[in-house]
Amino acid sequence: MLGQGQPFSDEEPLTAGNAAGTCLACRLDLHLLGRRTAAPILLDERVATADLGLDIAHVAGPWIEGWAATDLAASEASLAIDGNVVARGHGQDVLGDPFAAVAWLARRLADQGSGLSAGDLVSMGSCSCSCTGLAQVLPGQTLLGGFGDLGAVSLRLC
Repeated sequence: MLGQGQPFSDEEPLTAGNAAGTCLACRLDLHLLGRRTAAPILLDERVATADLGLDIAHVAGPWIEGWAATDLAASEASLAIDGNVVARGHGQDVLGDPFAAVAWLARRLADQGSGLSAGDLVSMGSCSCSCTGLAQVLPGQTLLGGFGDLGAVSLRLC
């Protein structure tokens, strides 16, 4: 959650470092991607990103205490299905630093004459396609997105 809007200065370039400085709070999230159409196109990271409509469920996990003292780029992310870890990654897999994603978004919005506002929630994508890739899940399975020492968030599919 941003505590200050971005871009906040025309003179200072947006970087991962100053994007982190504008962040008020962080929480763990888990995104479930799914297809709404039965298309014959192979579903991969590019197709999912290009569609922008595959986010069919979003689990907002707990707010992280002391997140600012954590090197999010070095933090490990993992995805487990029914207790079996199927993928691992690190925060640095998101443009080198998860806060680089916030700076990237703010720059793109500024190019269009817009920006981010205080109170906005920005998903950094750190345990979705960026860190762990896509994994097929089925009804009845339990997903666990782990974020190292920061905690975890889970979802049981019905």
